Amino acid sequence: SMAEVTDRMELAVREIAARHPGGTVCVVSHGTALRLLLTRLTGSPAYLHEGFNTAVSRVEAEGDDLRVSWYNDSDHLTDKVMQRAVRPNTDVSERKQAPPNMFWFRPWDVAKERSQDVDYRREGWLSSHGTMEHFNGYDFLRAALAHSAYDSGAVLMVMHGDAAAGILELDFEKGADEGVGAIPFYYLDPAHRCHGSGIQLLGQAISVYRALGRRCLRLRCAPENERAYRFSCRNGVVKIGMAEDSVVPLYLMERPID
Repeated sequence: SMAEVTDRMELAVREIAARHPGGTVCVVSHGTALRLLLTRLTGSPAYLHEGFNTAVSRVEAEGDDLRVSWYNDSDHLTDKVMQRAVRPNTDVSERKQAPPNMFWFRPWDVAKERSQDVDYRREGWLSSHGTMEHFNGYDFLRAALAHSAYDSGAVLMVMHGDAAAGILELDFEKGADEGVGAIPFYYLDPAHRCHGSGIQLLGQAISVYRALGRRCLRLRCAPENERAYRFSCRNGVVKIGMAEDSVVPLYLMERPID
C-alpha cells in the first residue's frame, strides 16, 4: 500500500542519515516513492502532484528531525521545457515570497472554483483574440468539469506561493488512441507573464503525458496571438495545420514527447 511504501521510505532515509552524521548523501529512488516521502515530511498533499522523475530535492536531518529545504530542482536537464527551478522553503510564510517564476500545481476543484475558472478563460480569450465575440464560458466550464470528472488531475491550478497564478487543463481522452496528450487550455495571469515562466506549464504536461506513454503534446493557438505562437515555436511546438472543431480559426500545434 502507499502507506507501507511511505513508512519504508522514511525508515530508510532515517537510517541513512544516522549512518552519515554531518555528511551529504545522494539517495535515489522511484518518483512516486519520493513524492510520498516528501508528502509525509511536509504534511502537504500538494507534493504528490508536483514531483516528476529526475528532479532533485533536499532533506536536512538534525537528530530525529527531517526537514525538506527545497524540492523539484531540475536545472540539470538539457530540455529547457522540462526545467523547473522550484526551491521554495516549506514554511508557508516564505512560500508567499516566492519569485515570479516559481510555481507548483494542485488539482483544481472546478465545481467549487468555477467563477475563477471562467474569469481566467474570459481574460485568456480577450488576450488571444482581441475581442469577446464567440466566447462561450459555459461550454468551456462544461468541458473542464468533464475532464476533471474523468480524472481529478486533469485540471490543475498553477500556484505561486499560496495564490493562484493560472490554470493548466489536460484532456486525457482526446487523441489517446493516437498517442496524443491534449492541452485544451493553459493560462497565466498577466502578473506572471514575461518572466520565462510559461515553460513550466508545458513541462508539467510533458511529465504527466510521458508517464502515460503519449508520443506528443497537441494544443491550439489563435493566429492573432503572436506572443503565444512565438512562445510555442521557441519551445518546440510547431504548427501542423488548422483546428477543424473550432468556431474561430486556430492553429493546431504539436510537440514531440521524447
